[in-house]
Amino acid sequence: MWGITAETGVRLDHLRKSTLGGLQLYKRRPLLGDVNGPKRQPLVFLTEGAVKHLHETYFPWRERFEHMLGQQTNRLFPCEELTIYRRLKEARERAGLPWPEPRLLRKFNAQWLLDSGADAAEIDLPLGRSVRERILFELYIADYERRLRQVFESHAPRVFP
Repeated sequence: MWGITAETGVRLDHLRKSTLGGLQLYKRRPLLGDVNGPKRQPLVFLTEGAVKHLHETYFPWRERFEHMLGQQTNRLFPCEELTIYRRLKEARERAGLPWPEPRLLRKFNAQWLLDSGADAAEIDLPLGRSVRERILFELYIADYERRLRQVFESHAPRVFP
């Protein structure tokens, strides 16, 4: 979850609310539930390494986790927000690091994209910012998704090998 957040800049809450049915691995993207309002993120792309990690590591763990709980859920990440933060705190303490807020992963992603040569408007759009430009792109630019994917493929950080 943290690796996907760092690679994509997706809001943690959007990722936490995403469902298995919204995961389009053949297109290497999750469809997020929050696509309206001021904090929407229209498109989030996954790297090949993230898709490989989901297939080889995460989905088998998820299946064992659901079996252990004796219940199934449609959520992509079947854990509560407090559990996520508790695990992050434990990892931080083991590593001797200061508190890494989830929004810092979004900042990391944006800074990485900027340092890699992406245009500021190209960074704003997938991070769910710049309403006026987003409307322009979504309504008038024919290949909106293709353009954003090119920016992601060229400039996004890689957490998963």
